[in-house]
Amino acid sequence: MFQVFHYVDKPSPIHRLDPRTKILCLVPILLLTVVSRNPIVLFLVFASVLVLFLPAKIEFHRIKALLKFALIGGLLLVPLQTLFYYRFLLYGEPVLPYGLWIITPETARSLPLLGPLILWATNGRGIIASLHGFLFGLMVTLRFVIMFFAGSFVVMTTKPKDIILTFNKLGVPFKITFTAMTGLRFLPIILEEWTLVMKAQSARGMRFRKLSIRNLMKILSRSLSALIINSVRRARIIAFAMETRAFGLSKRRTTLTELQMNRTDKIVLIAICFVTASMVTLVILFPTFFG
Repeated sequence: MFQVFHYVDKPSPIHRLDPRTKILCLVPILLLTVVSRNPIVLFLVFASVLVLFLPAKIEFHRIKALLKFALIGGLLLVPLQTLFYYRFLLYGEPVLPYGLWIITPETARSLPLLGPLILWATNGRGIIASLHGFLFGLMVTLRFVIMFFAGSFVVMTTKPKDIILTFNKLGVPFKITFTAMTGLRFLPIILEEWTLVMKAQSARGMRFRKLSIRNLMKILSRSLSALIINSVRRARIIAFAMETRAFGLSKRRTTLTELQMNRTDKIVLIAICFVTASMVTLVILFPTFFG
């Protein structure tokens, strides 16, 4: 499941585009995602991002896995915004009938142990389930899903070395880019190892549902220890490889391949500039629609 984020070479027009072009394609998408508060606009932006996956020939099971990750993020964001939405306190919005107090500040002060913790976590405001918070949570989730899919689109259709070269062309230090891409590259591998460890224990007769919380925590801590040891070993191998290749010795780096934009990239860039300018114009002329 975690292999969905890996780059897979395919004979598609998206894969042949220059990575700088694909990164610049995200500019109008992220611009509308950040500026707009209209759910219709956000859904249209999300649909446009999904359309980009079609010419890239991304398999359906990989898109399905991305939707699962996005759903998990939504299940975390929506309840948090629903229960901890305090905008009405800042702007004087009425609480009822748009909200229902779960734990008021007065009730929290009367609770012996849980009350001080709730007051500390909520800055003395208590817990309220509000309709405004629920709608705001859906909006935040939709923005998260758009950014998640847009970033995954670039990672899944671009070679890691090309992404590093792109950021170097943009002036980002090579060490920072290399560190970020290494973490992005090996995070799915670490998660995949964790899944294999859990499956190996299940194959040996371990039944996690029948374990007590104490025994389950012991099993998870031991599995996590093995995962950390493997990660340290992998980091040592990478460090040795970097040292043998004199990583960081020369400030001016040379590459075997250079990024070059072809005619298709230039056409796409012109289209991106036109779309971005149109979006900025529409936002300026119709602020109420996007807000």
